[in-house]
Amino acid sequence: MPAYTYNGSRHQPRPRSMSDTTGYHPYPPPQAATNAPSSSQQRPMTRLSPYQTFPRNMEHSIAWSPMTVTAAATWPMHTSPAPISPPGYRPMHNQRTRHAASQWTPHARHLYPTVPLPPQVRHDVDVISSLKSGSGLDIDLTMSPAALRQQGEEQMWERSWSEPATSPAVPSISVVHPALPWVITVHRTLYEYVTVEDVLRSVVEALASPVNIEYDRQVGDGRGRYAARTWLDFLPGKRLHGLRKSRRGEDVWVMEVI
Repeated sequence: MPAYTYNGSRHQPRPRSMSDTTGYHPYPPPQAATNAPSSSQQRPMTRLSPYQTFPRNMEHSIAWSPMTVTAAATWPMHTSPAPISPPGYRPMHNQRTRHAASQWTPHARHLYPTVPLPPQVRHDVDVISSLKSGSGLDIDLTMSPAALRQQGEEQMWERSWSEPATSPAVPSISVVHPALPWVITVHRTLYEYVTVEDVLRSVVEALASPVNIEYDRQVGDGRGRYAARTWLDFLPGKRLHGLRKSRRGEDVWVMEVI
């Protein structure tokens, strides 16, 4: 057993002489190998990824170095600088799910309010008795909507304005006259159905509208014959005496004008 002496370091014995310890050599080795190339021929060391391999032309061309690093494949995974997944890895997706997601589009929003078309109603729909022809209804079609309301207050029938204009109630009706080239469509306003006020106000406002230029070009002689006229000028009279059912549809009503 070789003898040891204390060298001043704690718990670090060293041999008394180099010859007493078999196989001991200080670093670096005293004599370099005869087949070691010169420092000018040594190439820089390269760390390899666990998934990287040597090219065929480089398997035997890496220069020898006393500080050659251990192959990276022996490193533990938590200390490896390479990514956890190999470079060629691609996650698998459900093709059906991805196709469905690509086809999904959000529901389109309406930028402008839509106007419902007149509904298809039953054959037993009829206007209430206060709007029928021969009921004593007498409305001056030249008055404004404000004057129409004032007349209703004076005649004490304003309370019936909120009543349904038809029985059963419907959300819209159409009012026509043989002398008018277009249809007056009455829509509900405050309630879920068309009221008496909706019908009378819509008729008065529509007849007070001026004739558009396009109609004057198509029907007139091109000299502005209808430019200063309103739709009321096409009617044979100025007073509304009631409504009667038309043959054109169950929600279409004809004005009785005198």
